[in-house]
Amino acid sequence: MSPVAPTPATLVADEFLSYLQIRRGMSVPGYLRAPVEVPDGWETYTYYLQLHGRNRLPPEFRQPLTLRVLAGPEGLPRLRREWRVQNWLAQQGYPVARPLLREEDAGFLGGPFMLMQWVDGTRLLERILRDYFALLWAPARMAEVHAQLHALPVQDLPQPRRSFLDRQLETFQAVVDECGVHGLAPGVDWLRAHRPAEIEAPCLLHLDFHAKNILTHGARIAAVLDWSEAQSGDRHADVAMALLMIDVAPVQDASRLDRLMLPIGRFLTHHLYLNAYRSNLPLDRRRLRYYQAWAAMWRLSYFGRWLTDGPHVTGYKPTAVRHVRKMLVSRLERYFQRFSGTAIRLGLPVAPGEE
Repeated sequence: MSPVAPTPATLVADEFLSYLQIRRGMSVPGYLRAPVEVPDGWETYTYYLQLHGRNRLPPEFRQPLTLRVLAGPEGLPRLRREWRVQNWLAQQGYPVARPLLREEDAGFLGGPFMLMQWVDGTRLLERILRDYFALLWAPARMAEVHAQLHALPVQDLPQPRRSFLDRQLETFQAVVDECGVHGLAPGVDWLRAHRPAEIEAPCLLHLDFHAKNILTHGARIAAVLDWSEAQSGDRHADVAMALLMIDVAPVQDASRLDRLMLPIGRFLTHHLYLNAYRSNLPLDRRRLRYYQAWAAMWRLSYFGRWLTDGPHVTGYKPTAVRHVRKMLVSRLERYFQRFSGTAIRLGLPVAPGEE
């Protein structure tokens, strides 16, 4: 298995100071706030910190900072994507944390890493769970900032030579052929047979747009986080992925009341988000349904790869495999069948436990 980033924050603290001195020539005596790990990330080890030595530091390094360490060398493509996309989005005035420093050498912290501004705020999901009345405005704010992303001109962003769907279908087929996940093959065939016409103007897609990746200040969106999946393509795919997360994503550490309210919350968020998005940008119903099936396949194909080769091969933390649970897999299989009429099965043993 490839090496992964060290998780103890104390070890990261020492190694990062050494890195700043050795690689960057910065003499930093210590921390005002030593690194504290921010939990829950599937693909990165994330830490909150603030450096000491104010007079010796460039102004942008004097504020609270976020250190994102990718899970081993395979995370490098994700790091490069995040760096490029977040810098571009910051230039466009989109609500993201501005990157400050990038290191591609995995030898320092066990994986490539990026240092960026810390954005104060509350994750939107936490806000909703604390105050159910936030459901009256939160889905609309999500939709507005999502549509704002899709309306940005992307001509000056590097575009892949092959189309989004070509790349995706090739990835799905590789999971079937190389990982032996033959229960997904009927779904890949359906996606090939029913693929919509290519769009003329691709948009920037987040592809992990959900309430845990959105920071709020009051009712204002402060930042959209985690751009490691970002690609260019049909915005219907991004909307479909957001709807999938609303409809089936597990909610960890929820109270008993939260679990009772979850079906109502999912229903309201789905419809309020979708209606608000349509008020900003039009959606083609048939195209959206296709991509809702695609979104379930996208997630299942990741799970298939993780269970055969390990999450690290896709740049995710080894612990990400614990999220592959029977209930979630069943929901994704049913979700694909709902929008395609085709039954699929991941057909692999999954980690025990339920949502």
